[in-house]
Amino acid sequence: GCGSSGHGQPVVTDEPALGLSLAHAGGIALVAVVQGARVGVDLEPLDTDVEHLADVALGPHDAPAPTSAALLRTWTRKEAVLKAVGVGLAADPSQLAVSAAHDPAELVSWSVVDVDDPRPVHLVDLGPAHGVPAGVVAALAVTGTSRGPDVVVRSRSAGP
Repeated sequence: GCGSSGHGQPVVTDEPALGLSLAHAGGIALVAVVQGARVGVDLEPLDTDVEHLADVALGPHDAPAPTSAALLRTWTRKEAVLKAVGVGLAADPSQLAVSAAHDPAELVSWSVVDVDDPRPVHLVDLGPAHGVPAGVVAALAVTGTSRGPDVVVRSRSAGP
């Protein structure tokens, strides 16, 4: 939606059954790869400026986000789902609802116009147990499969 042709869902052209997603922020990069399904991943450092994020991210079916960390958890869950579906931020994130930040990750409702409801979506919060550094909020969404993801994550600081 930004007008750049340099953005969009990454694909492996000679492996069409391979789902691929990537995210980067704050010197951290995260890549997700899955066979036979679609995948989306997002991450945000906890020190991300969230001044206007609630206006963009939260919709009528979302629980209020009492802290910036809770808002970032909601945001990363939504962006991971939108990436997995293949629309990214071309769709309005407020048109889907995810579970409250303190609850297990789940897609609660979907009302994105012109995009079929992707459920079942398996949504997983990622953290230090998955190799995501402290101080970073991350989420992984897998759709197109009835089996949840086997999460094997290694993160690395994006260096020169």
